[in-house]
Amino acid sequence: MRVGLDLTGLWRRKTGIFRYADSISRALLARDDGIAYTLFYRHGEPPPAFDGQRRPRLLPTPWRQERLATQLWFPLARRRLGLDAIHYPAFPPPLLQRRGMIASIHDLTALRYPGTMTLAGRRYWGPTLRHAARVASPVLVPSLSTYRDAVRLAGAAPERLAVTPYAADPGFGVRPPEPVLQAVRRRWALPDRFILAVGTLEPRKNLGTLFAALERLRRTMSPPPMLVVAGREGWGDVMTTKRLRSLGGAVRFTGHVGEADLVALYHLATVFAYPSLYEGFGFPILEAFWANCPVVSTTSSSIPEVAGDGALLVDPRDEHAMAAAIHELWTDQALAVRLCAAGAARTRQFTWDRCAALTVAAYRQGIEGIAP
Repeated sequence: MRVGLDLTGLWRRKTGIFRYADSISRALLARDDGIAYTLFYRHGEPPPAFDGQRRPRLLPTPWRQERLATQLWFPLARRRLGLDAIHYPAFPPPLLQRRGMIASIHDLTALRYPGTMTLAGRRYWGPTLRHAARVASPVLVPSLSTYRDAVRLAGAAPERLAVTPYAADPGFGVRPPEPVLQAVRRRWALPDRFILAVGTLEPRKNLGTLFAALERLRRTMSPPPMLVVAGREGWGDVMTTKRLRSLGGAVRFTGHVGEADLVALYHLATVFAYPSLYEGFGFPILEAFWANCPVVSTTSSSIPEVAGDGALLVDPRDEHAMAAAIHELWTDQALAVRLCAAGAARTRQFTWDRCAALTVAAYRQGIEGIAP
């Protein structure tokens, strides 16, 4: 079997879909499944490095503009290169391609919660997700929640879908040396105890509910807790922005941080809060589990599938319940320890090797439907 992997987005920050693209490609190349891989990377960028693994064929796209290459070049490249299929692990497949494509659909935000995206985002993701769901074979999704959404919202045929749960890097479980931790603490003037949130300030991440919960906690707790948000500022609604401004120094934005600093923040935090309204999977929950940081999250979408019994889960719109859950973990050390142990057990159920094995099985099942 000859499969191409579209890795043209790996020059970007390793968040979300690009973290998946990097991790699944490495896991696939580490296996001996008799598959010959061709890796496509962005024109003008260095090729991805896969030291110590089987050497795939590496090819740059002819143009630096990713979406142009995706829509116009990839549909022709498969046949010219003699590939059975091209797997698109980050961005959806090209609209002009009808056969020989494998799609990873991470979530259906554009179709389920379009109001949480920009107009440009809706116009791009809506049509491309529907095309991927209806034409690609197989269609890979990270959770049963996303599976159901792909069928209900995008018209995917159930027999074309395969659930391939993602994983988090075990490196998040390695506690950094004390000098590194203290350097991170000094850099952002962090107190001994704080609440950590990871995500972009945008409607889907639902940080407004967390800000409201923090307001409640700061009125009732002494000393009042600080919230640290690691991620890009993004965009949001007026009420969320007003709430953020009213909290002043109670919220500290680090901006986007590198992985080493993110690991340190997880290990320094007292509680990790993940208030997201909708997730196709939810990497940060597993990252916090690896770092032995107790988690408060929500009952929405795929989050219960990932968190299991390792976190306190509340309604994403209920600021009272979110505040109560954070307060409980902040003050009940026995509960925090118990949840951390359950979270550690959850990490063993999510590995990239398992994800790769399920992916290859889906390749083999779907290849007959996509080969010319």
